Amino acid sequence: PWVSCVKATPKPTGTAKTSLAADLQFGQTHAEVRVLQQLLNKKGYVVARTGSGSLGNESPFFGARTRAAVHFSVKKK
Repeated sequence: PWVSCVKATPKPTGTAKTSLAADLQFGQTHAEVRVLQQLLNKKGYVVARTGSGSLGNESPFFGARTRAAVHFSVKKK
């Protein structure tokens, strides 16, 4: 499960989602994957520079780019 790989810090203001509730897995399509990609991109663990998965163009698919960004974020901790 990838849920615990990226720990987001809640923002003091605003309504942006900062946590994940689903057990996400490679190859899965789920709305929470988009949230994961947004968190990764905002924290500097870029999913993709352009196209699907890039900042502002996050997708619900947990593919190789998402997995790589998650692994990179975990290695940096």
